[in-house]
Amino acid sequence: MWTYVLKRLLLMVPLLVGITMVSFVVIHLAPGTPVELQTTMNPKVSLEAQKRLRELYGLDKPLHVQYWDWLKRMAYLDFGRSFSPDRRPVLQHDVLTFNVTQVTQALAKNGRRLTIN
Repeated sequence: MWTYVLKRLLLMVPLLVGITMVSFVVIHLAPGTPVELQTTMNPKVSLEAQKRLRELYGLDKPLHVQYWDWLKRMAYLDFGRSFSPDRRPVLQHDVLTFNVTQVTQALAKNGRRLTIN
């Protein structure tokens, strides 16, 4: 029994590494970069400012270093800051959204109608 549990726990490690690698690659395959998203609407942004933004986000580093930094932040549940004007941490935003979802599900399970006035 204990050997089975230990074996399963040890097999989780490569699985988690594989999942994080696939997630990281998919994120990087998306068209555009955060720097482009922030600077395309403002034609007055200089190349120097774009370079500083790349450094700020760590996009000037090699891909394996970016992956390692990203993995460390995920381990601490640090998902960065939102691009919205309030610049809240993403985890804070997700918890807020999660709470609204939970309330809606609880109301649905109880058979109550959710009416919006």
